[in-house]
Amino acid sequence: VNQYLLGSMARGLGATVVDFGVVRDDEAALDRLFADALDSCDVLLLSGGSSKGTKDYVRSALARVPGAEVHFHGIAIAPGKPTM
Repeated sequence: VNQYLLGSMARGLGATVVDFGVVRDDEAALDRLFADALDSCDVLLLSGGSSKGTKDYVRSALARVPGAEVHFHGIAIAPGKPTM
C-alpha cells in the first residue's frame, strides 16, 4: 500500500518514479539496491525493512552509503516504533 501512496504523491509533485521492486532482507542485496538507485535517482524512498535489533539490515546498509544520514530511528507509537 505504501508503494502506491508514496509513488502517487511523488508523481503529484512532478517527480518521475522508478520502482526498484521488493528487496529481500540481505545486506548485499540492499547494498546493490542503494548503489543502483542512488546512481540514477535524486531521492530514494524505502517502505518497510526497518526493525529493531540485529536484523535491521537497512540501517547497516545505509551506514555504508557515503553521505547518508539517519535523522531518527524509532518513534513513540505502535505500530511504528522501528520507523527510521
